[in-house]
Amino acid sequence: MKLRSWVLGLLVLLASSCKVEFDESMPFYCEEDEDCGGGGYVCIESVHTPSRHCCTEKLGRAELNTDPNNCGLCGNTCASNQRCSAGKCS
Repeated sequence: MKLRSWVLGLLVLLASSCKVEFDESMPFYCEEDEDCGGGGYVCIESVHTPSRHCCTEKLGRAELNTDPNNCGLCGNTCASNQRCSAGKCS
């Protein structure tokens, strides 16, 4: 019984010290901010699909439509000779 309690305590300790890290080049889909694991990540709505994904900033649809550093999706950067219009680099 003591071993079981010790193992359970260890698992709780390890889980509480975990930090979620996302690969910014691929969207991590979510339904609410809590799905993103905290640490500055929030759940935002995508421009071209009804899905939501985790992002390090709180960006609205207007920014995703025009921001060349977050064009259509958080972290989607347009090339230097392109601009972001309607969430697409062109």
